[in-house]
Amino acid sequence: MSFYDQSDMNEVAPPSGPAVLLGAGAETRPFARTDEQVVTENFYDVEKTFRGATLVIEEGLLDQMQTPGEAQVAAREWAMRFGRLELSDGEARDIAQATVAAGRNAPNAETLAAWSAEAKAALRSEYGPRAGLVLRSTQKMIDADPKLKAHLNRSGTGNHPRVALALAAAADRFAKAGKLK
Repeated sequence: MSFYDQSDMNEVAPPSGPAVLLGAGAETRPFARTDEQVVTENFYDVEKTFRGATLVIEEGLLDQMQTPGEAQVAAREWAMRFGRLELSDGEARDIAQATVAAGRNAPNAETLAAWSAEAKAALRSEYGPRAGLVLRSTQKMIDADPKLKAHLNRSGTGNHPRVALALAAAADRFAKAGKLK
């Protein structure tokens, strides 16, 4: 069972149409702004902003026999994605830590089911009656980023409670700001 199976979540009318993240003057297509545009618009250096998360990723990839250069490139790519999702360093670090842990010890079906149940409970606790709506917004945000979606599916970390909460927080911020349609 996937965390994103909404069969037992509060029923709220789902948002209609495809997920579209909008920036000032952006085209209306998923993630229309490039990573570099987001960085420029927000005036921050993703490598500094997400230093905690990138260190976790670099160390994890080195453990998996990647070269330091490959690990740095991958960490920078993830930092750019974290920036585009407008995550905090703590949220990014939660995703990085869960990903590295899953890479070291792939979760089995029981673990994935337990994570899914924990994630749903955490979402209900955090968002109350809005949990179903936030979950659907999260799924739309993930669907708009094919690389993120593939990673979450491949690693199983989409079910991890800390990952699910971090992504839900980002999707909720996007939805409240009108950036997720």
